[in-house]
Amino acid sequence: GMQKQLSHTEAHQHDNLFFCFVVVVAYPFQLIRTRLQTQGMAGRPILYKGMADCFTKTLYVEGVFGLYKGIGPNFLKAVPAVSISYVVSRLPKHIYCMCMQ
Repeated sequence: GMQKQLSHTEAHQHDNLFFCFVVVVAYPFQLIRTRLQTQGMAGRPILYKGMADCFTKTLYVEGVFGLYKGIGPNFLKAVPAVSISYVVSRLPKHIYCMCMQ
């Protein structure tokens, strides 16, 4: 069938939504990785035996929201990253159109 061509604005909005989805899904793994890497450093006790232990203890002690502690700055980083990706992905087409005029 025929597919509707997205406008630049719609495409950018879809990119933003997808990036937000990726951040929400991936962030707990990033948080756990960071906790595992920083334990035992500079006076920090070793609290976790591994990834599953860290995940379980975080859920038990802090609840589901504990897996998303500090996610705000990641969303603030996401906006410029998605915008830059959008501009860079559209740049070759824009340059080509300008050269063909």
